[in-house]
Amino acid sequence: MISNFIETGKELLLNPTDALIKLRDEKLDQAFIFFLLIIAVFTVLSTIVTAIMTPAENPVFFFGGYALGAFIGSIIGMLISAVILHIFAFILGGRKGIDQTIKAVIYSFVPVALLGWIPFVSFIGLIWSFILEILAIRELQEMSTVRAILTVILPTIVLIVFVLVAFFAFVAVVGTAYAQTM
Repeated sequence: MISNFIETGKELLLNPTDALIKLRDEKLDQAFIFFLLIIAVFTVLSTIVTAIMTPAENPVFFFGGYALGAFIGSIIGMLISAVILHIFAFILGGRKGIDQTIKAVIYSFVPVALLGWIPFVSFIGLIWSFILEILAIRELQEMSTVRAILTVILPTIVLIVFVLVAFFAFVAVVGTAYAQTM
């Protein structure tokens, strides 16, 4: 199991297209076990780095909470991301099922898990994860590259627009309330 885990991670980093084609038929429960292992590694490493960089009065409580939050947050984040991504994949023609989208999100987390805990290097992991997510959507949903790119980019654009609209609405409400007090 561990050798397969290491080999899968290595293949996703070094030869992602071939790895994703091989993983297309993998069962979702196997992918989820892979995800649990990869987030466990990420959680341990990021907790160690955080412990070194952040002094805490009660380190066991603080870092135990940090580790638990990172682990559970990764699972919740993966599921939410997969659902949102699947909506866009479906709209753009991806019809291979949500399980393939969940696997795409799981496999694209590998660079973040391996590099995301290292200060100043984590940005490289984020970029590679973004590219890997496009490749994973393309291969697992069997979509064109353009549609896969749109599937990954459009939710980000929608989120940015939503945040900007909410920000400007907040500023307008606060500005109006302030103007009425004068």
